[in-house]
Amino acid sequence: ADAAARLGVRDALLCVPTADQQPYALARWRPELPAAAAIATCVLPEEPGEAELQQAAAAARALPAEAAIVLDFVGHGASVTRRMRELAPGRVVVDVGGEALAAVEGLLAGELRACS
Repeated sequence: ADAAARLGVRDALLCVPTADQQPYALARWRPELPAAAAIATCVLPEEPGEAELQQAAAAARALPAEAAIVLDFVGHGASVTRRMRELAPGRVVVDVGGEALAAVEGLLAGELRACS
């Protein structure tokens, strides 16, 4: 959710890997967004096909134009994030897993420099 705040995300489509994860995503993100935020969820499996990516993009279009698409899981490839950006031009796509990986890589790089 820190990435959303840094990017000024006010409305969001939360993409999660299973329907069971939808209420947890809502509970996690609702406090991070403004009280009047438009927020929705959709299921986007870890390895989605084109039809599933198209469905997620359509769900995003049902929200306000500034609504971000949040990939709220880890395990998908960078190609999923890239394709969502292609399908939803002008929308912010927040890749939670990618953000976490970048943070860990930064920490490890700092540790390696400190040990050198």
